[in-house]
Amino acid sequence: MVSIAPLSNPKWHPDEVIVTARSEDGAIGSKSVLTARLTCRVGDTIHASARGLALTLDDHACEQ
Repeated sequence: MVSIAPLSNPKWHPDEVIVTARSEDGAIGSKSVLTARLTCRVGDTIHASARGLALTLDDHACEQ
């Protein structure tokens, strides 16, 4: 599942958001995405790979 939030310091990157995903097993991962390139919405399912509790979002996850 995906959640989307503004960056913690929007002064430096006002045109980006943080996309955070959680797997069914509880692994969590996130990445920053330019708002203009954002293609996913809250609750979407995206491609990622898990190692233990770390989730790595695919390079193009939520980006066009």
